[in-house]
Amino acid sequence: MRRQIRRLIPPLALGVVALLVGTSVPALGDPTVPPTPPEQGVSARFPGTPKWFVELTSEPTTTGGNRSTIQRQQRDVRETIRRASPGAAIGRTYQSLFNGFSVEADAAEISRIEDLTGIKAIYPVFPVSVPETRQTTTPSAVPPLEVTGASIAQGTLGLSGRGVKVGIIDTGIDLDHPDLGGDGTPGGTAFPSARVAYGYDFVGDAYGVGSDGPVPDPRPDDCQGHGTHVAGIVGANGQVTGVAPEATLGAYRVFGCDGGTETDVILAAMERAQADGMDVVNLSLGASFEAWAEYPTAQAADRLAASGVVVVAAVGNDGEYLGQSLGAPATGHDVIAVAAFESETTPTPAGFSSWGLAADLTLKPDVGAPGVGIWSTMPLEKTSRHGGMSGTSMASPHVAGAVALLLEAHPGLTPAEALARLQNTARAADRKPTAQQGAGLIRVDRAATTAALVTPSKISAGESADGPRTTTLTISNPSTTAVTWTPTHQPVDTSRPAPGGGLTQNTLTLGAEQARVTFSRASVTVPPGRTAELTVTIDAPAAAVTGTVYGGFVVLTPDVGEPRRVPFAGMAGDYGSVELLPSMNKGLTTLANASCSASWGPICFDENPAWSAADQGAGFGPSRLPSVALHLAYPARSLQFAVFRADSKGLPVASSREGLLRWDRMGRSPGVLLLTWDGLQQTADGLKPAPDGRYVLGLAVEAPDGDGRIQQWYSRAFSYGQVASSPTPTPTTSPTPTGNPTPTRTPTPTASPSPSSTPAPSSPSSPTPTRTATATPGPTKPPAKQFQRTAPYTLAGTHSYNGRQWFTQCEPYSATERCRTDIWATVVVIEDGQFVRRNGWAFNNLTYLPLMTRSAWGANPLAHHDMDGFTSGGRQWRTECDTAQTGRGACRSYTLTTVYSATPSASGGYRFGQANAWVFNNIVMFS
Repeated sequence: MRRQIRRLIPPLALGVVALLVGTSVPALGDPTVPPTPPEQGVSARFPGTPKWFVELTSEPTTTGGNRSTIQRQQRDVRETIRRASPGAAIGRTYQSLFNGFSVEADAAEISRIEDLTGIKAIYPVFPVSVPETRQTTTPSAVPPLEVTGASIAQGTLGLSGRGVKVGIIDTGIDLDHPDLGGDGTPGGTAFPSARVAYGYDFVGDAYGVGSDGPVPDPRPDDCQGHGTHVAGIVGANGQVTGVAPEATLGAYRVFGCDGGTETDVILAAMERAQADGMDVVNLSLGASFEAWAEYPTAQAADRLAASGVVVVAAVGNDGEYLGQSLGAPATGHDVIAVAAFESETTPTPAGFSSWGLAADLTLKPDVGAPGVGIWSTMPLEKTSRHGGMSGTSMASPHVAGAVALLLEAHPGLTPAEALARLQNTARAADRKPTAQQGAGLIRVDRAATTAALVTPSKISAGESADGPRTTTLTISNPSTTAVTWTPTHQPVDTSRPAPGGGLTQNTLTLGAEQARVTFSRASVTVPPGRTAELTVTIDAPAAAVTGTVYGGFVVLTPDVGEPRRVPFAGMAGDYGSVELLPSMNKGLTTLANASCSASWGPICFDENPAWSAADQGAGFGPSRLPSVALHLAYPARSLQFAVFRADSKGLPVASSREGLLRWDRMGRSPGVLLLTWDGLQQTADGLKPAPDGRYVLGLAVEAPDGDGRIQQWYSRAFSYGQVASSPTPTPTTSPTPTGNPTPTRTPTPTASPSPSSTPAPSSPSSPTPTRTATATPGPTKPPAKQFQRTAPYTLAGTHSYNGRQWFTQCEPYSATERCRTDIWATVVVIEDGQFVRRNGWAFNNLTYLPLMTRSAWGANPLAHHDMDGFTSGGRQWRTECDTAQTGRGACRSYTLTTVYSATPSASGGYRFGQANAWVFNNIVMFS
């Protein structure tokens, strides 16, 4: 049986970007070695004693498993493990949400365990950091309870969450806080209390900061602060009022006072919350970019929902990286995944809030709630009893509190029904992608009082290569009169990796293409006390290129009352054909020199490791290990890293393949991922130093759609043995973008600025749609003689790329060349005082080729960092050099330009506008 997960890198906590360095990767080579199926016995080779989830074949009790059968199977497997792997230590045991246990074992021991009878799958246990939040000193200008209608639900409807139990898996709750039922004296309140009536401390104060292990305590008091703030948002009742001020709280502490926790502890807390009879469970924590739903905590969350518990989870704080940056457990299919919105009356997603879609293209997030400047409770030991924080950690408990009000108003509400009420009545942000906002900002009062519901409450359209997605919507009518509903389509922006941005989801281009939506009938009348069905068919925009994420809303408007909205999203084209290993305009994927102080097997997880592309002909040895620098642009079903002996032509010898890592259900990477061969090979006597010789490193990445297609890359052949002293790798720039980047809109009509004194560039290195038989990447900054022109930016002629037409012409410029690229696009011009849309060639950028050194450019302002601005040719300019946007050895210039825009109007036609904006104009690359 194929193993479910072999992922061996710790996921990032929500809002913490720590393990992967941000840069970029080149196109995959066509396979010169037949694709190899995933290995069955090797996960990775690395020192240390990691922990693993061992899943057994019987179902857990929540999904129908028999407890006696589970206990018997666990007893038998424990004994089998002890005999097969005496060095393995069995830890926590699970039965209700997961059948199995955690095991401490090294790679050799786990390889002896994974194929034993009764074992279904093995997954690594990951560390998880306390979610990062942004501290604020003042409350938001508009109270969050007013933004979501919770104040109306409390004041007008009389809802308070009374009788509903909300479990909070976090850093604990300050039991003594007066707003949470405490007496105001540290240590003076007994547990359980009237408000915090359930809970458990799974770890103790010192856990996560070098302690020997967890020291459980029956009193789940909070000394960190995050959990107390979350609890106040759910149910504070004092100086601060939460969404459900009379809900009963459960505190399940999984973090110490400092440091992180591990996913086996989180899973144990989920089982305890279920056992305590929680009606709602909030998880303001998780693993960024872990977009798959198969990991044990995501599976456990789905099983918790299957048992009737409404599970609410934050999507994460990595919105700066845009597409598919959300993480588990929010990726669970039946989990309510929550995005953060600004706390203001107009629905506006927060820039830091992570985006979907999930790895299997399920529409996530589901809904949004206020998450900016949220004022709530803090532990008494802190400098103030109240404080402000921002993050999806604050948005998630707002929704958990809202669900508590819904359960009070509608006892017996199922998780699916709770989600339907929230999604049907949410307020959408105008034109914002559903992959960013889900159904939009919740309205608690409307969700509590709405009678008619539309289900399913969201549509995941999948990949358009599989054909249009047809869904039958069911409309209920509990009233005593017939209701007629009229369906319409509300479009939102599309998004896709920007062609000039290295084809990474970190840089998205927004477009106005509309999904094609048709209905089985123009209206549907639902008799009183009955239901009726409406069929909707959704397909990608006709002109959308592969990888474009589209979305929108099916809006059902009744003849009397408020409309109901059903969000949808999908991807244009074949999800299996997207470029998994793009260049990011930085010469990836490439053989590299790397210096890494923190690694787990072949994986480097330094926050800012030093690396540089290996020189042509460079050798490696024990003091200078070979690495591969890559960027994974989309989630992958698996990634395999291997080493081969090279033949006389420098090609990999298939029979010599030795697997170094298999990583299943891998989320996309935010920046550059470094994988290193340790120079060892497996022998009959164990791992031994590899003999001197020529080797090749290879990657095989399985596409995410499940069709089995594998994209491969191979390094050039390199020598390994006794080598000269190691060069010092040049540190790359940090992956963290500044501010909250906003995707650019397509088309963005601009003039064709050509300043008379100093013109300017495009992207440092253009995306290359072609592939070579054997990828032999050169240096990141190759000498002029090795520079290779690529379409569409540095190769003269007309090019068809990413579904668009490009035209490039090059001319001498001083001692180099400059290439001007135009794109066939719809632009907005002014004719006779009126805005008019026209199709034609529009200026895109200028690229100065790397044929001159930096010093040869002299005082030319295009070659010097000056973001304060300068004037040339009567225009204002800014230039940035050697930044995360430009890459090392390049400068980008921007000019202040009047930009005209055309946005489709819901009533037909277009809304035109104009504004002055800094527009990218050119790039200079140095030799």
